[in-house]
Amino acid sequence: MKGKLLILLIFFLVVWLYRPTLNAYFVSDDYEWWRLVRNLNFFDSLRLFLPSIWGGIVHPQFQYYRPLVAWTIWFNTVILPMTPLAFHLTNLAIHLANIGLVIIIGSLIFGSSQAAILSGILFAVFPYQREAVNYSVSGRYNLLMTSFYLLAVLFLFYFARSGKSRYLLFSGLAFFLSLLSLESAITFPLSVALILFTTGEKTLTLFKRYRFYFLVLSFIVLAYFLLRNLALRLVGPPLIPGYMADMKIAGVFKLYLVGLAVLAVGRFISELKRGKKIPWPLGQGRFIIRKKRSLLVLVGKSRLILLYLSIGIFILPTALIPTQERHLYLPSVGMALFAGGALAAWFSFVADKWLKVGLAVVIFLVLGGSSFFVYRRNQEWGEAAGIAREISVQLSGVVKRVKPGQGILVVNIPDNLNGVYIYRVHEKEAVEFISRTVPPKMIFTPKTIGIQSDAQLIDPTSLALTSSQGFFLFRPQKDEQEKLVIRVPEYTAIQKNANTLQISLNQENFDVGKDEIYVYKNGRLIPIQPKKND
Repeated sequence: MKGKLLILLIFFLVVWLYRPTLNAYFVSDDYEWWRLVRNLNFFDSLRLFLPSIWGGIVHPQFQYYRPLVAWTIWFNTVILPMTPLAFHLTNLAIHLANIGLVIIIGSLIFGSSQAAILSGILFAVFPYQREAVNYSVSGRYNLLMTSFYLLAVLFLFYFARSGKSRYLLFSGLAFFLSLLSLESAITFPLSVALILFTTGEKTLTLFKRYRFYFLVLSFIVLAYFLLRNLALRLVGPPLIPGYMADMKIAGVFKLYLVGLAVLAVGRFISELKRGKKIPWPLGQGRFIIRKKRSLLVLVGKSRLILLYLSIGIFILPTALIPTQERHLYLPSVGMALFAGGALAAWFSFVADKWLKVGLAVVIFLVLGGSSFFVYRRNQEWGEAAGIAREISVQLSGVVKRVKPGQGILVVNIPDNLNGVYIYRVHEKEAVEFISRTVPPKMIFTPKTIGIQSDAQLIDPTSLALTSSQGFFLFRPQKDEQEKLVIRVPEYTAIQKNANTLQISLNQENFDVGKDEIYVYKNGRLIPIQPKKND
């Protein structure tokens, strides 16, 4: 009863931490899918899982195959109210389910409800989960992938404890669904191999017991690659598109293979020289601790817990590669489990009453500090989302006033605030969403970072942009003076220095006498009406 009450309190804490973003307006990637799915009925929505050559629906702009998340976006758009609150509540519900899965898996690993609940709360208040929970679309990729990834691990654990083969089939199905959510789940078979190498069974016994399981996993991987390549009409290596290529997925696989090799050598040496089994911590996970040279050393039946948690079960090695923080959502599971298990073990080891009090105070301060950090960052997210809504409303009003054939140039829109992308490349989708009309020709100049910026008209065809925090320049080039330059049909932008950008309008594609220019300044879109040169 006490444990259930603590879990319920964790859930209430998480809801409170994300309260500032529950009704936060859509930002950036939140607009990726809604135009594509808004007019689909239920049977049409199932085409999201099919390759395009079989009548499937694939996003024309993004080269990845994540149909399960696309279907949940359809569900949010068509079945549930198409509101930010509905999207954020869906993401939060998935996050709460993942916290529950962490607690269940922790109880199987440690055999202790205290260690499991501590792991769950550490995962719940992990300081860098804001993007995964708050981005309605791009964050949901990681949320759903982690859900099914954890379920696949959980069913594997159930098989290890019960020997019932159906759990292996359930694990394979969960793995396939995690792949349909985000392609980084492809590392799961290697994680399984790392898990099994920490068991007490001999290599030949492992092969006999799990050969059918690995056959199923291999079939799932081949089926996924086939569907993915057909969906995207790719020729060549299947992992070209998406962030996986940018983050050098080949290096991730090498890291896993090195870990496998090290564990394999250790197993063979142990089996040949000692004739002893490497301990299997599931169901035996009580920590045995001894004091040696003033250091706390974890030994005994679970002495390999650090090894298989740090490079195997949960920690997808994107934690070692520069990446967006939402891709650290799955690695944070392993970090929380190890920290929770270690802290619980140390707490049980300490005999002195005041040392226990001191350790409890440290744990409380860590959890409290992390909770405050999460809440404050969510407040910043809410502030950025508020600015996104204000700009969207003003742009919608501008769109309704323009005349047929008239173009709009928008200057100084902020790219991000407090690390939260306002639009990045989805301005037109945002305008269409709020106005429910297809916007006219709209051009957005290079965006500023933060909102402390200004723009001035130098002459009828030139503007000077200033920003105290600089600019976001998408794929700039360098001119003969080594200055960053962006050339598009409507204008040329040259960065004079870190805080100044000069915009020169191309009159062949932008009519300064007909088209309108709006400058975002002090929270308002201000029109500028240049005249043609005499």
